[in-house]
Amino acid sequence: MGVTERSSPAVEINGLRFTYPGIDGKPPPGSTPVIDDFSLTLNAGDRCLLVGSNGAGKTTILKILGGKHMVEPHMVRVLGRSTFHDTALTSSGDLCYLGGELSIRVPLPIAIVPCFLQIGLGWWGLLFCFLCSIWLW
Repeated sequence: MGVTERSSPAVEINGLRFTYPGIDGKPPPGSTPVIDDFSLTLNAGDRCLLVGSNGAGKTTILKILGGKHMVEPHMVRVLGRSTFHDTALTSSGDLCYLGGELSIRVPLPIAIVPCFLQIGLGWWGLLFCFLCSIWLW
């Protein structure tokens, strides 16, 4: 049996405590943390499923891991580096956060309305076109 070399964890969260900042950049007085004393260690090749109810902090944890929220440098480390403070981590492409909402607004041209009428959909086509324009706009 050979000796396996153990490398440092790919993701390390140690006693994470996070409160959303107020307008001055600091947590409002008396506010309760969204995440309190959360720890996690993942090695390269590990898989993790992050599950919780609405508002439990899943997206907040992922944003912190992606360097989108500032926390103490020792609390969150990816590839041995602080996710928020080490800007080379994100600029190198070693770390990237892809998240958020996708909102697409596409104007529906009026020229489509006569097309629906010409292909035999009649008023149903016009109604469909109108509903799509409301939904897309």
